[in-house]
Amino acid sequence: MKRLSPFLFVAIWFLGGCSLATKAVPVATPGAVIDQKAGSVTMEKEGIEVTAQLVDWNYFPYNLTNYFTPYSITIRNKTPQVLSFDTANFVMYDEAQTQYGAYTPKDVYSITSGELYYLIPYPYVGVYLYEGYRQFPTVGYREYPPIGVAGPQLYEVYPRDVYSQALPFGPLNPNAQLKGLVFFKGNLYNFKKIRVVVNTVKPNGQKVEFDFPFEVK
Repeated sequence: MKRLSPFLFVAIWFLGGCSLATKAVPVATPGAVIDQKAGSVTMEKEGIEVTAQLVDWNYFPYNLTNYFTPYSITIRNKTPQVLSFDTANFVMYDEAQTQYGAYTPKDVYSITSGELYYLIPYPYVGVYLYEGYRQFPTVGYREYPPIGVAGPQLYEVYPRDVYSQALPFGPLNPNAQLKGLVFFKGNLYNFKKIRVVVNTVKPNGQKVEFDFPFEVK
């Protein structure tokens, strides 16, 4: 997986107006175990253990945090029953109790794709398209922008990282775990406080809910 060079990262940071110092710190609550170093919080109820942690999005599309707040969620099923998780089982609230839903990777792609065509100036060739190559799976090569033609060449950037790192929604078998990113609609930099709520309903109808408060600094 390609990462941004320090020069390109700084350029994108300034262009995007994002603050590197902004982070979400877990707030202590009864029954919660906080890992200060990792910035994560873990809670267990009724044989279900959930860990939540804000993550720094350093992948593509680089503009994702303009629209979404990604959280790493790990769910461990210690019960003998099969559980199920979908976007409806995850919700985020800000300090004004405004509710923000979770989105599937397909929805994230749909919302961010409007800005997935971009060029970065490059001193040697005039134009350099970072990670913007079009992949041809049948022949296994990438098409680069032609040199010497009039006008910039635009190619779509495929958000593979969104799909590969997202939490796999669906059934969770006994003594198994689900782990991945949940994308909440909303920009972290607009919040002062966040509550991430994870809930599920066991086969016997019992609802189990986990409430994780965070302070944005």
